Amino acid sequence: IREFHTEDAERELAPVRRALDAAGVPYVTHVAVGYAAEEIVKFAQRHHCQRIVMGPAKGGNLSELVLGSLNRQIEQMMRTTGRACEVL
Repeated sequence: IREFHTEDAERELAPVRRALDAAGVPYVTHVAVGYAAEEIVKFAQRHHCQRIVMGPAKGGNLSELVLGSLNRQIEQMMRTTGRACEVL
């Protein structure tokens, strides 16, 4: 399952990587498999992030509802850890 999701993530990231490479923009990608809010919070804590920028939801109103909920979950989880982290 992990391999499937990792390959899917790499496929989704490919066009963004091409655009960043063409523009000469340096970047680093990270792929995590698991419950999204938990994985994002663990990453933010490990890397001492002060801000998390979420991309737009794909797929319409339901996706926007889920992404909004994900943003709230991340904010709440970060607050419980005692670390301030802005989620945009």
